[in-house]
Amino acid sequence: MDENGMSQVLQFFALPLILFTGILLPMSLAPQWMRTVAQVNPLHHAVEAGRAPANRS
Repeated sequence: MDENGMSQVLQFFALPLILFTGILLPMSLAPQWMRTVAQVNPLHHAVEAGRAPANRS
């Protein structure tokens, strides 16, 4: 597999993973099905834990 093929494979998996973490779109604005999928993504919980101190105003 060349570099272009590997790049496409990584983007195929990385984009949904990043989308379902809540980094790009706050999950409060996401549709319900997307919030449900995000709950099984461990990175979503890490992002929420990182945002928690900023939300304690």
